[in-house]
Formats: sequence, structure tokens, C-alpha cells
Amino acid sequence: MESGTNTPPVIYMTLGHPGSGKTFFARQYAAEAGLPLIDTERLRNELFEEPSYNSDEDQVVTSLSDYMLEQFLSAGLSVVVDGMNSTRARRHSLREMARRHKANPLVIWIQTDVNTCFERARNRDRRNPHDKYARELSSGDFERESARVKPPQHEDYVVISGKHVFRNQMNVVARKLNAMGRELKKPKPVTLGGRVDLSRRKPRPRI
Repeated sequence: MESGTNTPPVIYMTLGHPGSGKTFFARQYAAEAGLPLIDTERLRNELFEEPSYNSDEDQVVTSLSDYMLEQFLSAGLSVVVDGMNSTRARRHSLREMARRHKANPLVIWIQTDVNTCFERARNRDRRNPHDKYARELSSGDFERESARVKPPQHEDYVVISGKHVFRNQMNVVARKLNAMGRELKKPKPVTLGGRVDLSRRKPRPRI
């Protein structure tokens, strides 16, 4: 968990092409750092039995995501936001929310070559926890979704490789946090009566 009781919270926004490894990183990072995770694809699938991915549906998911984020930030918690961060307009909206809550916005740009992204996107397996809520993409869907991904512009961001193991990815983010005057620490196990509560040793992603 991030150290410092008076340290401003961080909004971590994942960015990358479909299949780049955004959700894998977001879930691992949230669990490792003991942070809440807002997974917009999971929200969509929980709200809609058969998602249509239209603008009205997007608005519902965005509104719920923003409400959850406001609640976490009001409690002084850093949050990982995965999904629907492709456009600069959306990230600007999240930066404005960060400003209101005196939080630090940080884009985690997961870069993976397009061929690898496409192979991952079209070979998703719903039995895999990381693919459970992922959208099945045709080549046309992949191209349209990829075209929506806009690189950071006048934004604070860090680049990680979607082909690296999570430990290497986390080390890159940790260096960025250090440069921002922050520190990332693992949450300490909770003890009850001198014994370790094993159920709390590996925090699971939360929404």
C-alpha cells in the first residue's frame, strides 16, 4: 500500500490497444498494492446481460465508474481504473476529478506490438480469469478500438511493456512513483491475537 498518511491519492489509468495486457496489469497491480480496482468491462457485464457497446450503455458504465471513483477518492484511497481510458477527453475528465480531490492522475501506457495484441484479442478464453469479461473482437472491431487509443498529450504517464512479466512492469511504475516523490509498499499482513490472518495476505482486486 502506498505510504504516507497525508499523501494525495493516485488515479492509475490503464491505456493501450485491445490485447495489450491492460487488464492483466491492472488486476495484478491492484492486488499487489492493496488498491481498489474499477474494471469497466466487469461493470458492463454485471449491468447488462448481453452488452451492446453502444453510446447509451457506455454512459451508464461511465457514470457508475465515476461514482465509485468519487467515493474512493473521498476516502483518500488511490484507485486503479481499467478500461474506457482510450480517449483524451475521457482522461481529461478523470484528471479534473483528480484535481477536485487533490489527487495525482497517472496514465499507465501498456505498449505491445499490434500483431501480438490482435492475436491475444481474437484468442481470448473466457475460462481465463483475465479474459472473463473481455469483449470478443473481429478484425474490424480490433481496428476500430485501436483507432480510438490516443497517446498521452500533456499528461503524466509511464510506459511499460505488455510482454514483460508483472514484476518488471511493477518496478517501472515504482520508479515513476519515486520520481513523483511517492513510494509503493506491499500491504502488511493483518494480525489477530498474535496470529496472521492468512485471508488478508493476498488482497484480491475489488470494485
